[in-house]
Amino acid sequence: MTDKLKTMICLVGEQPIPNLLPIRYWKPDQVLLAATARTQTVSEKLALVIRGQCDVCRCNVDPYDIATAQRDLEDKMDKMGLENSSICFNITGGTKPMSIAAFSSAKKREAPIMYLESERGKSCLYRYACLQGDFALMERTEVSALLTIEDYLTAHLGTQWGDAKGGNKLEEIVRAVLEPSVSEVKSNIKIGPNVEIDLIVRCGNQVGAVEITEGKSLKAKIDQLSSACGRELLGTFTKRFLVVTRALDPNNEQLAKERQVTVIQVETIAETLSEASRRLLIESVGARLGVEKIN
Repeated sequence: MTDKLKTMICLVGEQPIPNLLPIRYWKPDQVLLAATARTQTVSEKLALVIRGQCDVCRCNVDPYDIATAQRDLEDKMDKMGLENSSICFNITGGTKPMSIAAFSSAKKREAPIMYLESERGKSCLYRYACLQGDFALMERTEVSALLTIEDYLTAHLGTQWGDAKGGNKLEEIVRAVLEPSVSEVKSNIKIGPNVEIDLIVRCGNQVGAVEITEGKSLKAKIDQLSSACGRELLGTFTKRFLVVTRALDPNNEQLAKERQVTVIQVETIAETLSEASRRLLIESVGARLGVEKIN
């Protein structure tokens, strides 16, 4: 690969972030988004985020027939006149057959491939070079913060999000406690036609949705987090938090556990949180978003 990556070929799956982060990190001149009929809308939303950074081309590929998928990719690359020395394949997204097709195409062209690992709150990029027909790991990089909450929302929702009506006093208190300790916070976000989230928080490249209540409508709050963080809206990588001022009953506690909602019980004192509650809130959010220690 040359010093300047000219074209990145990205396989588009159901989640946009595995493609957005490598694009932001490598800063290619051009991106080819290879999507299926099912992931065309994901491709369109991702294009909204990256268009100001690079030229965007798109193509359709077969999701399950490896030979057809490889041919779809090769035909599009040939039409674009891409040089083998200036391209790289991101094989993180898409279906497994699409990844095999991209791997075969990269091997044929002796082009590098890359893969994004997102576990334990870290984002690590692996780059492999094709050397005499075999791929060798050349670089492993833990990437720093490369996106904003606005990027994250647009990548998942396109234009279907915006500001909702202002929140209550407890929501303001929770935001005030979290804001100095995380990368970014947004309050009262409307996503899609019917869902509102009290807070969206970001630590580095990890994002969480926070619902806050003094004990009313607990099941509705858990259901709302499940809907907001489903595949069709904020995606399954978005962490879920419920901040409450009293303990959950056993049924809601079990429901929260099943829905992977982190429940944080806090105590308010004189229009703020107690010191113990401040630490619990900050540490619970940081731990779930992969931060070893935040202030």
